[in-house]
Amino acid sequence: MLMLIPLANTVKGDGVKKTAWTEIDGISYRIYIYDNSEGKATVMKKNDASYQGNIVIPEYITYQGKQYQVAFLQDYAFMNCKGLTSVTLPGSISSISMAAFSLCTGLRSVILPEGVQSIHALAFGGCSNLEYVSIPSTIRLIESDAFYKTEKLKEVSAPQKMAQRLKGYVGDNVRILTEGQQPIYTASNGQAGRSSASPTMTAPRQVSEIDKNIPTTGKQDRQAFAVIIGNEKYESESSVPFATQDALVFKEYVKKTLGVPEKQIKYIHNGGLNTMRMAVRWLKQAMEVCDGQGKGIFYYVGHGIPNEANQSSCLLPVDGVSGDPESAYPLSRLYAELGSMPAERITVFLDASFNGAKREGGMMASARGVAIKTKAQAPNGNMIVFSASQGDETAYAYREKGHGMFTYYLLKKLQDTKGNATLGELSDYLTKEVKQQAFIENSKMQTPTVIPSQAYVNSWRNMKLK
Repeated sequence: MLMLIPLANTVKGDGVKKTAWTEIDGISYRIYIYDNSEGKATVMKKNDASYQGNIVIPEYITYQGKQYQVAFLQDYAFMNCKGLTSVTLPGSISSISMAAFSLCTGLRSVILPEGVQSIHALAFGGCSNLEYVSIPSTIRLIESDAFYKTEKLKEVSAPQKMAQRLKGYVGDNVRILTEGQQPIYTASNGQAGRSSASPTMTAPRQVSEIDKNIPTTGKQDRQAFAVIIGNEKYESESSVPFATQDALVFKEYVKKTLGVPEKQIKYIHNGGLNTMRMAVRWLKQAMEVCDGQGKGIFYYVGHGIPNEANQSSCLLPVDGVSGDPESAYPLSRLYAELGSMPAERITVFLDASFNGAKREGGMMASARGVAIKTKAQAPNGNMIVFSASQGDETAYAYREKGHGMFTYYLLKKLQDTKGNATLGELSDYLTKEVKQQAFIENSKMQTPTVIPSQAYVNSWRNMKLK
C-alpha cells in the first residue's frame, strides 16, 4: 500500500499565496489561493463529525466574490459521520482520499461520478452497511484496503481493467460486474441499491437519452447568466421526485449547449427562502454589469403552492410550508424582481405545480385535498415565462425517464436541435409532447404554457435561447 501524505500538505505547495476558511450550506472548505490569483477549494473535516443527511458538494463555490473549483477532499473528511446518508460529488474531484468516508455506517450504496481516478486507503473502511459500489471508467488506482471491513458488500460495478484486482480486495463473495452486466441490486427509485434509501454517492445518473450526448457548442456567451434551483428534499413536505436530476442535467445543457460559462451559473440545491432571494439578487447584479445587453435564464424545479386568499401562485422553498404562503416566494414578487432587471431578455422555466398537488400525484401535506385553480400571472419587463402546467393541473414526473415530464421534453428539444430551436418551436413541441405523454401516463391533462411580457408579445416566437 502506498504511504499517503496528508492532503493539506500536498495542496499547499509551491505557488500557494494564502489560504482561507469558509463554510457554505453547512460544508467547511479551505481555499488555496495561488500566486496567479487562481485557486482551488478542499472539503474539510469537521471535528464533531456533524455532516449528516443528504448533502451536495458543488463543483464551484463563491468566496469574497470569486469562484473556486472544489477539487479535493481532505483525508478523513467525512470519517465517522454516522448520520450521513447521501453525498453528491462533482466530477471535479478526482480522488477519494484516505479514510474520507470511513465508518459512515449510514451509506448503503456508492455511485462515484465520472472523473474519479483514485480511491485511497480506507476510503470506505468500516462502512458496515455498504452493499453496492459503482466505480467509473476514469478510475486508475484503487488501494487494497479501500473497502476494508465492508462485510455487507454484495456487488461492485467496475471497468474490466480493475475487475481482477478488485476481486482480491473485496473477497470471493462479492459479485464484480463489468460492462454490459446489470446489478441485481436495485433501489426503489431506480438507482442501484437494494435498500429503499436513496443511493448515497452519485453524480447525475444517466437514466435516459437526454442525459447522454449533450450537444456542445464550444462557444461561451459572456453576456449570458443563469440561476438554476432544484428543490427536492423539503423539511416539512414530501420530496419532489427527480428534481435534483432535473436541475443538474439542465445545468449541463445551459453550460454546454447554450454556452453559458460555468462561473456565470448559480446552481442552488435545496434552497431556502433567503438563498433563493439571494440568487435572484445575484442575477440582477449580473444584468446590471452587462449594461442592458445581458441575457438571463431562471429555472426552478420543486414544489409550487397556491395562495388561496387571492388565487395567486408561489414557489415553495425547502424551509417553507404548503399551508403558509408567507413562508413561500410569490410569483408576483419573482416576476417584479426579474422584470425590473436591465436585461435584453429574461427567460423563465418553471417545472412546478401551483394547485397544491405533488409531482407524483396526490395532495401536499397542508392542502385541503382538492386542487386549487390559480390565476395566470403576467410577467413584466423583458420576460418570457415557460410553465409546466396551467390552472389546476399538475406538473407530473416521467418516471421511465427519471425526470419531470416538462423538463424531459424541454431538454429533449434542446438536444435534438443543438439548442437552435426558436422559442415558438420549443413552445409548440412542449405543448404537443407533454400534453400527450401526461395523458398516456396519468390519464390527466398537463398543458405547458408560455406567457411573454407585453414587450415581447409579438416577437417572442422567433427568438432563440442562445
